[in-house]
Amino acid sequence: MMMQRVLLDAVYINQSGGKVLLEYFICELAKAQRIENVSLLLDDRLDTSAIDYMDNLQITKIKGSEFQRQKFYHSSCKEFTTILCFGNVPPPCKIVDKDVYILFHNALLLTCKTTNYAWFIRKKFWLKRKYIQYRNQKKYNWIVQTDSMANLLACNLGVNLNSIHILPFYESGKYQSINDQAEDNDQNFLYVADGNEQKNHLVLLKAWEYIFDNKKLPLVLHLTISSRYPELLNEVDRLIHKGVRIINHGYCDFDRMRSLYATSNFFIMPSLSESFGLPIIEAAEAGCEIIAADLPYVYDVIHPMAVFNPDDSIDIAEKILMVYTKEGTNRSKLVIENKIKDLIRLVIKDV
Repeated sequence: MMMQRVLLDAVYINQSGGKVLLEYFICELAKAQRIENVSLLLDDRLDTSAIDYMDNLQITKIKGSEFQRQKFYHSSCKEFTTILCFGNVPPPCKIVDKDVYILFHNALLLTCKTTNYAWFIRKKFWLKRKYIQYRNQKKYNWIVQTDSMANLLACNLGVNLNSIHILPFYESGKYQSINDQAEDNDQNFLYVADGNEQKNHLVLLKAWEYIFDNKKLPLVLHLTISSRYPELLNEVDRLIHKGVRIINHGYCDFDRMRSLYATSNFFIMPSLSESFGLPIIEAAEAGCEIIAADLPYVYDVIHPMAVFNPDDSIDIAEKILMVYTKEGTNRSKLVIENKIKDLIRLVIKDV
C-alpha cells in the first residue's frame, strides 16, 4: 500500500488566529504519527517554536507571494498526492490529478463590504475574492469551522455547499474550569482581541463610558490591545484619565491569559466579524459567562448568557448591567465540538 504524500501549504499564515490553528494542526499530526507524510511550505515571516522538536520534517520557506508559490508548485507539485492550502487561497495553478483541500478561515475577506473600512481596503479584499474565485476548481474541497462560514463561502465566493466540509478544530482544555465564578471577580469583564476595526472596540468603550457616567458602578474592562493601534490606545488613555475603569494588558502570554480568564467572571465579545471566535471557546471552557454580539458566528459556538446589538453602545451597556445584577440571565453553554481527528482523517489517509 502506497503512503500518501501531503503538501501543507501555509503561505500567508504568520500571525494571529491562523498561526494558532497551524501550530495546533501540526502538533496534532505529530501526535497521530502522521507528520512523516507531510511536507511543509511555510511563509518566511512565520516565527514558531511548535516544530522545533520534530525531527526529519521537510520544510520549505518562501516569501508570501503568489509568484513564489507558483514557482514552488511548478518545481515540486508532482511529488505530492494531496494538497492542503491552509491560508484561504487555492493553489496558484490548476491541479487536476491530486486531492486539493482549502482551509478557509478569513471571515473578514467575505464580510468587509459591510464594514467601515476605507474604500481602498475593501477594494483590496474584493480583488482577493476575485482571485480566489479565479483559482478555484469544481473538484476542489473546502474546509471551514462553522455553519455560518460555510454559508458565507457559498454566498460570497460561489463555492458549492457540497464541496464544503464543516470541521471545527481548536486546542481545547488549555484553561479548563479555572474560573470558579468567585463573587470578588464579578466586576471584571474581559475582551481578548487586538485592535482591528472589525473587533469593534470603540463601541464597547462608549458603552463603558456610559456606565461610568450614568451608573457609577465599579466594573472593570480588561483589554489586550497591542501597541500597533496607537489611535485606539489614545482613546483608552482618555477614558482612563477620566476615571473609567479600564486596564489594557497589551500582548499576553499563556500565563497572563490564564490569570485573566481565571479572574474575569464575564467575557464580552462585541466583534462584528469572526471566522471562529476561539477566545469565546477558551473563556467558556475556563468558566466565564459570555455576553456577545447577536450575530451568527456567536451561535455557531455557544449559547451565551446574553446578546446585544454590536452597533448600539447603549444596548451593550444595558446587557452588561443586566448580567452584572444577574437579572433574568441564563448560563453560557458551549455547542461546538473539536473535530481535529476527523480533519486529519479527511486529509491524510493511506492510499
